[in-house]
Amino acid sequence: MIGEEHPLDQEQINQAPVEEEEVLDNNHNNNTYQPQQETIDSNQLFAPPVQQQLEHEGDEPMFIFSVSEPEKINTGKTFELSYWQFKITVDTKLQQYKKQTLICYRRFNDFVWVRDQLVENYKGVIVPPLPEKSILASVEKIFSAVDTNSLLEYRQRALTKFLTRVGEHPVLATSVELQQFLEATEEEFNQIKTTKKSKSGFSLFKTKPSSAEPEWVTTHRHFVDKLDVQLKELRNRLQTMVNRRKEMAASISEFGKLFIGVGNVEREYDPNNSLSKNLIDIGQVAEKLGTATDSQAQKETMQVIETLTYYLGMCDAVRQTIQVLDDMRADRDSAQHQVQQIQQQKEKPNLKEEKKQQLEVQLEEAAQRLSLKNDRLTQSENILKVDLERFDLERKIDFSCMLQSFLNLQVEYNQLLHENWSNLIPQVNSSIYEDQ
Repeated sequence: MIGEEHPLDQEQINQAPVEEEEVLDNNHNNNTYQPQQETIDSNQLFAPPVQQQLEHEGDEPMFIFSVSEPEKINTGKTFELSYWQFKITVDTKLQQYKKQTLICYRRFNDFVWVRDQLVENYKGVIVPPLPEKSILASVEKIFSAVDTNSLLEYRQRALTKFLTRVGEHPVLATSVELQQFLEATEEEFNQIKTTKKSKSGFSLFKTKPSSAEPEWVTTHRHFVDKLDVQLKELRNRLQTMVNRRKEMAASISEFGKLFIGVGNVEREYDPNNSLSKNLIDIGQVAEKLGTATDSQAQKETMQVIETLTYYLGMCDAVRQTIQVLDDMRADRDSAQHQVQQIQQQKEKPNLKEEKKQQLEVQLEEAAQRLSLKNDRLTQSENILKVDLERFDLERKIDFSCMLQSFLNLQVEYNQLLHENWSNLIPQVNSSIYEDQ
């Protein structure tokens, strides 16, 4: 559920936090912020992936994030659009951070950059999704129809959700990328983005792997595809319900105003007429319930539709991670084909000794590349397997909380309707007998 996070009691990767210092590298004009630590290939962090555990006290979260105070920034340049900047406040217990409380200011594109970096550098990890960027995106379309403040509040909740889930992840929580995102000054961070441009992107020329993927990957691929279709349909239906409830809220409020108008006319005609009081009281209750109905629609959006939207993003994130592994598998298959080709050349008759020696060297190098690619693919598949288990557990918890919220909202709303309308029945009944 958006706004309420549920730490998972799940074995996590053991990576002892270390003290780090801010370092400015003046070489090659790269005056960028770098946490002082040894550069490690991300594939080496997971061997085996579940035997390590990130240690922290009890079940307390390693991070508490808050995204707030959106500010519209005008660049002042003719061909550059204005953008919204958000204040990020972080409380952390990780020792690798210089301070326990951090404050930084980032725009939405900065979030996109850090997510792309995490996807690129931690193959096999399912990186949590960001809210849809387009103003025409489904959830944002609902809020933009109301006002800009509601849209910005949604953005803040969604970005907080992204950071919270990254901070809960046993690998991403201690990543250099997250630390740079949170600790670097704006100038340092812009320099980091310049020197570490994302390589991710769509390509029309990707080679399909020739070898089959593991059966458990296929099972999750099919599950996510089916889940995505059903979640989209459910979200669309819920959005229709929410929109109708908003229309109903406006109608109930207008209904109440008209009742009050009729009551005022009756009171002007006969100040002692109990009918005028009943009409005015019913109108006032209707106005109150109109406001409550609009609030109900907002709560249903926040607590139900936003959760569905997050998991539609998670479906995309799972598919993205599986695609990364497909690319790695295709790369491994290509390396294997190269080894076979060199082996076939080496087995040709009547080869000169010099040529044989060249092929021997090439075969050894190709075999080493194949072994490395195969090891990295295996490690990434192990990482994905653990993260899919995490995805299943988080989904069950979040969906259960979403259903609980949905049921409570319906019960509370209907109780409010019943209470307010039923309180007027004795008053109206008594006035009938008084007028006889």
